Amino acid sequence: MRISGTITLIILILICVKTSPAQEAQQATLTGFVTDQSQAAVVNAQVTVTSQATGLSRQAVTDSDGLYTVVGLQPGLYNTKVTAPGFKTVEQVGVTLNVGASVRLNFTLEPGQVTETVTVQAEVGLQSETGEVANLITGTQVTEVALNGRNFTQFLTLGAGVSSSQTGRQMGLGQEGNPLMAVHGGRISMNKFTYDGALAMDTGGNRGLDLFPPMEAIAEVKVQKSNYGADAGGFGYSVVNVVTKSGGQQFHGDAYEYFRNDKLDARNFFANERQVIRLNNFGYTFSGPFLIPGHYNQDRAKDFFFWSESWLRRVGPQINSFTAPPQGVFTAQAPHRHSEIHC
Repeated sequence: MRISGTITLIILILICVKTSPAQEAQQATLTGFVTDQSQAAVVNAQVTVTSQATGLSRQAVTDSDGLYTVVGLQPGLYNTKVTAPGFKTVEQVGVTLNVGASVRLNFTLEPGQVTETVTVQAEVGLQSETGEVANLITGTQVTEVALNGRNFTQFLTLGAGVSSSQTGRQMGLGQEGNPLMAVHGGRISMNKFTYDGALAMDTGGNRGLDLFPPMEAIAEVKVQKSNYGADAGGFGYSVVNVVTKSGGQQFHGDAYEYFRNDKLDARNFFANERQVIRLNNFGYTFSGPFLIPGHYNQDRAKDFFFWSESWLRRVGPQINSFTAPPQGVFTAQAPHRHSEIHC
């Protein structure tokens, strides 16, 4: 019985591991000033930032200048509420925080009772806290833009100053997984790639990726090209941070297959026959709250998971077969599996 209890404790520790310092690079910051209608600072105002996906909240209190700062926020949509004695409660709904963003959101409070609430649909926050030059590939682009080979690195050329000589096919791993991307005229080995803030490169040559996550597992991608902070340093020309999806309070899942076959293709005008190609890319995702019915997390407000598994089989003149390797914060031991659990 004691052994069983020990094993259970170890499993819970592995599942509920806190965010590591390496992941801080992909987290967002929300900051701003709280003032009254005369532009005087409101001291000790309570600022509560709540994730729409998970329901988890973070709180901060304004200082003598009316300034508040909430750090360590995962990318997503948030509701921000400000309360202070003698003032109406103000709530901004639908504040968008992207990967690595530092967004300023100011509040002006009106005299009244705390029980009175003024709700405002938030607009895009002003990112005035950093002078970095970057471009963001949103989740909508990742989901809806068609890619030949379903290789996310093709998105990186959407921003100015980026060029690539890759063919667009599904690439290899390690030294064979070089995205061949040059930023502002730099070398292809001078770009840093991270997945959820953790280094994802082959450190032998500092130029290839250790794995390519399935498109369905990617939430968004940010390319920092200049003036980024020292915490993202180490490579001279760019930092590419891929953020994977995470679970929420509701269960979600999907299954997919992308299919190509030369039987559906026309013959090249200059060729005697059609080029042989058999491509099957299929998989599934599943996410939601981590709970034990009747025992743990009944309010779905503590722990969440996201699981993604994919396979790729291609027969043709270049590649015989390829299988996506394990990837994620929490990885299963079975082969060909991408998985992660966020707590």
